[in-house]
This record gives sequence, C-alpha cells and structure tokens, in this order.
Amino acid sequence: MQSETKREYIKQINYIKDLRSHFRKEYASDFIFGSLYQGTMDCSYFSLTTQELKKLKLKFVIIFNHELMRFEICLSGQNKNIRKNYWALFKDSNWSKYPLAKSIDNSLSIIDHTLAEQLDFDNEEKLTEQIEVESLKFINEIRGVLEH
Repeated sequence: MQSETKREYIKQINYIKDLRSHFRKEYASDFIFGSLYQGTMDCSYFSLTTQELKKLKLKFVIIFNHELMRFEICLSGQNKNIRKNYWALFKDSNWSKYPLAKSIDNSLSIIDHTLAEQLDFDNEEKLTEQIEVESLKFINEIRGVLEH
C-alpha cells in the first residue's frame, strides 16, 4: 500500500512539474515564474506574477492540494502585511467574484479559487487545458482590478 501511495505522489509531482513547464513555455513573456515547492505531502505549488504585480509585491500561486485532490489558485503577497493590506482592500470593496480567504492570519492567500476537482491524470492534456483556462480567467480578472 505504501509503495502505491508513493507512486501516486510521484505521478502527481511529475504532472505539476509538467504543468509549470507548460505555463513557462506558453507564457514566458507574460509572467515571472517561481520554483516548484513540493516540501510536504499536503500541497505542492508554483507561483507566477507580472512585472506590475511584482512591484506591488503580489503573486498568483497554482496549488495542488494533495489532501483534497484538487488544483487551486490564489492571489498571495510577499509577506503577511502585504496580504493583510490587500485582503482588507478587497474585503472593504464590493468584491464578490471569487472568495476571499476567511482570515489572513493563518493563510498565505488573499483570494482563492478552485481550478479542478475531478482530476483525470490519465488525460493530462485535458486537465492542463482546464487548469490553464480557469487560471487565466482568474488571473486576468484580478489583474484587471489591481493593475489599473
């Protein structure tokens, strides 16, 4: 059983590496990419940001939640103070497009969105397309608010 769990974990990590590579190949001129983080069994992720958002100390993070078996994306900040400021900004606005993090105290995210829950790692092309479409929709909506 343990070796099966390990094989599945390795398959998931390899897919996330491929997903990051796909984004880098397709959007190298649009985004600055962070490294892949795979330090724990609960989640793995990589970040991407634009020059404009980097100046604001903000980034997007594409996350694979190993425990819930789903892909997520969030808007995050360089540190807790940045996250707190932008969380308050969205909280005090009429923002309702995507859910705000319930609290910034125990969260690295400001705004969250689930990208894919029904994961078919046997059809990686379709899964990548779904994650890409949903990610870009989320990113572009947030950028529309923050970069103007």
